[in-house]
Amino acid sequence: MISYCGEIHQKDHWKFHKDICKVISDIMKERGVSHLYENLCIIDPKKWKAKREETRQTVESRMSRPTILEEVEMFRYPRACFVCHEAKQENLRNCPGCSLASFCRDHPSSYLHDKNCATIKKSHEFETEIDPRSGLITKVVSKIVANTPTKIPRSIREFIDSSFKWNESLPACMQFYLAEYLTIPLSIFNAFEKLKNPSKTEESPSKMVVHLRGINRRYVFTNSWEALLHMMPNLNNLLVVITDQSDDMRMEATLCSKCTSKKKKLLMEGVGVHYLEYLKADSYR
Repeated sequence: MISYCGEIHQKDHWKFHKDICKVISDIMKERGVSHLYENLCIIDPKKWKAKREETRQTVESRMSRPTILEEVEMFRYPRACFVCHEAKQENLRNCPGCSLASFCRDHPSSYLHDKNCATIKKSHEFETEIDPRSGLITKVVSKIVANTPTKIPRSIREFIDSSFKWNESLPACMQFYLAEYLTIPLSIFNAFEKLKNPSKTEESPSKMVVHLRGINRRYVFTNSWEALLHMMPNLNNLLVVITDQSDDMRMEATLCSKCTSKKKKLLMEGVGVHYLEYLKADSYR
């Protein structure tokens, strides 16, 4: 059900994975299979989706906690045949084109996948080649105009065109990538703008805590959140908490010189529990 790049990371993650691993192992022993989805061979998409959810709920009912995001995705996107969803691993091979789909011996290919394979491969290569640590986000955020436009942008593209001072054009592919990282903070800013523009008044908060549930960490732990510090002048302290993670972590972002001189802070926390549990925890903020 789950793979690791090596023994070191497997051991590091064991404290978070061991409870669900035991439950899954017990169920497989009871069923006499080597994989939870083995021998199902459900071709109908709706039935396959229902079976995955039923399996997740069965596992969750045997644990003392809800399944977190990464575990939910483990049940939703198992390595199984693209056509019949057979999950016996020794009978599967990865697509030689994109490596992101698998096929069994009885179904070596699929027209539905073949027509999209090149696009999937290109998207995957783009994701792996462009790293958020490359400095793109920091560069973009530093170029945000402090005084936001009077007209609320209707899209990410309009925001980029109206709120950034570019000396050179931004490639379309970079705009797509940038949108993934700016969508959540810009949505929050847009909500404030619609509330009679409190970001431009004394009513604008000096401190803010944002709770996010089930969001991929890669889209949260970036300096894209610094955009709020730029666009909301009164905001000095911003804490972003994301629950349903595989582990706990906390980091303070390195801000631009302007924010640093004003002693602004941007903190990001990953919480390894379900959001409902976090609401009851002593660490709730």
